[in-house]
Amino acid sequence: MSLDGATAPVYEAIRRKASFAKVIRNLGRLVDARDEAGSALEVRGVMVLMRSNLDELPALLRLLHAHRVTELLVQRLSSDLGQPDLPARYIPIRQYVDAAELAPADLAHAATVFAEARALAGELGISLHLPRLAQPAAPPAAAPRCRWPWDQLYVTAAGELLPCCMVATADRATFGNVFDDPDGLVERWHGDAAQSFRQRLADDEPPQVCRSCALYHGTF
Repeated sequence: MSLDGATAPVYEAIRRKASFAKVIRNLGRLVDARDEAGSALEVRGVMVLMRSNLDELPALLRLLHAHRVTELLVQRLSSDLGQPDLPARYIPIRQYVDAAELAPADLAHAATVFAEARALAGELGISLHLPRLAQPAAPPAAAPRCRWPWDQLYVTAAGELLPCCMVATADRATFGNVFDDPDGLVERWHGDAAQSFRQRLADDEPPQVCRSCALYHGTF
């Protein structure tokens, strides 16, 4: 469940036209239905972290605990739109990301908030997954910085097999459409476009779409 704030003003400023009250009400209904059914369904919260909601993290942990959610995955706002050939329709999104994502000047305060959140999560019994605040050391030679195109599938509703979720749409990168033939998924997964993309990702000069990606740099 995506929940980017613990209060209506912060959440609704990020998720435009959303209703914080409705989301919380439906979360309660979901967890109640799970428990009444004796289901093993696991409900996890997901927070996209940015400058505007950083200080909400401890309060969000308390909110999830109150609704019997025992896991929170925090991921930084993606910064993967920096390639020179970015389609024009993404430029406003890139401008928003540049303004909203954590800046170097925010990292010391973020570290303090993270420390408070870790301690609180321990007290509440919540499994908390936090992103890195600094880029890790470079991996060993010949080791790809991102394993997604080898390990996971991402297919759009239109049937485009994309390298990963960060690419988002086929006009940035695609392995082809899986609806083209009966064996389309297998053909695209093992096809020339996929193999070429993986080879470049494993090299020192990855595809342009990967070079500004937070997943590639290990800070997602």
